[in-house]
Amino acid sequence: MSLKTLALRALVSPPIRSLFGPFRQAMTPIFMLHRFADRELGIPGHDVSTLRRHLAWLRRHKYRILAIDELVRELVDDPRALRRTVCLTVDDGYEDFARLGWPVFAEFDCPVTVFLTTGFIDGTMWFWWDRLEYVFSRSNRAECTIVLSDRTERVAWGDPRTRGEALLALVELLKRVPDEDRVSALEQIRTQLMIDVPEAPPPDYAALSWEQVRRLASQGASFGPHSVTHPILSRTNDERSAMEIRTSWDRIRAEAPRAVPVFCYPNGKPDDFTAREIETVRQARLDAALATHPGYASAKGMNMSHSSARYALPRFAFPDQHDHLVQIVSGIERAKTLLRGNA
Repeated sequence: MSLKTLALRALVSPPIRSLFGPFRQAMTPIFMLHRFADRELGIPGHDVSTLRRHLAWLRRHKYRILAIDELVRELVDDPRALRRTVCLTVDDGYEDFARLGWPVFAEFDCPVTVFLTTGFIDGTMWFWWDRLEYVFSRSNRAECTIVLSDRTERVAWGDPRTRGEALLALVELLKRVPDEDRVSALEQIRTQLMIDVPEAPPPDYAALSWEQVRRLASQGASFGPHSVTHPILSRTNDERSAMEIRTSWDRIRAEAPRAVPVFCYPNGKPDDFTAREIETVRQARLDAALATHPGYASAKGMNMSHSSARYALPRFAFPDQHDHLVQIVSGIERAKTLLRGNA
């Protein structure tokens, strides 16, 4: 065991972690999850036994687990109550949430909000990174070349490990190009790797249905908008950006009994949305919006009419390691941030 691991174990022990509570006043961590691991279908993701262990620990230690709309209200109205609170969210709307994730949340009576990409739920599209993985995993070829508007990229691999690395590199590259370049690149890759992509996603990439959404809502889950087609909004034009936000919210309100007025930006990094998207969210009468940079959601700025704080709430990736969960919820991570001078 490394010295770093030993030090973390010491920090998260009950006598020490209790000292860090004051660092979490008027703020709370929001955690984001995506997929849930399914060995039979070969789906990587959050292990449900780890999720169960984490939720059991939070309940045992009397943390209040809030739905995202409840958290937003408390950030505005009663931030002093947030010292021992946690919020959990799930992005995209994959079917494995209903089959694997939700039963664990329900077991612990744990509020959770799923942010739906409405075109995915409607069955009009499936995610481009899944289609890319589908092509890569089925092709016998070992290279491809894509021509973008500003450069040409050649990618090659020789074994499963380097194939996986090439896939990850391409996903990251295609997140950072204009939407039309990404569409063109995906077609170039599909053609060169000689794999036909089905119109509907196979079971390992399947979406929730609206029927499932309504059933889960009746059992306590809530749902929010995550765009129509999951583009990087800052890389779209004005009309497309506004449509992705407003149409997804309209669709959620029409189909989900427990629709929460909080938007979740696709990808959600600081350069993935701009003041334009924040203004659209505000005009759509959504109460807040979520990003993906790590940090605690704070009451600071939530009541200011021109503040963007409530429209770019940070989130932590849901940790696989129990000690990392304890470090975040106890306030240790906040203390470390202050010591680094990044607060």
